[in-house]
Amino acid sequence: MLELLQSISVEEVLLAACIAYMIWFFVMRSGALSHFLDGNNTSSPGGKKTYGDAEMHAAGQRCEELFPIVRIPFGGEEYLRGMRVEIRLQPDQTIIGELIGMNQINLVCVRTKNQILALRLEKINSIRKLDS
Repeated sequence: MLELLQSISVEEVLLAACIAYMIWFFVMRSGALSHFLDGNNTSSPGGKKTYGDAEMHAAGQRCEELFPIVRIPFGGEEYLRGMRVEIRLQPDQTIIGELIGMNQINLVCVRTKNQILALRLEKINSIRKLDS
């Protein structure tokens, strides 16, 4: 064993170190292992990423900039930013949350308990106001 170690040249050791560094760099850059090594992100049991209150608040403020229209006309009624609503989508899916706004390409932004969603206005079947 000692003879094998003595037969390795300095150039071979440096080449092996460079290759190991490049492999590490590409794996970390791709994010394949960074999720497991990074302690900041948490996951729910279903595998979806969840965020804390500070992240949700910052994302909500950013969504207010991206969805500047505060009055959302739908089905003959008008819904305002901040209203609690129940939205029914075409494949029998129900979303309960707070309206953030709408943009010029008819995307409606809704903040639920643990997600912020952008929904196409055409895919919404009904919107119902909820008591706050």
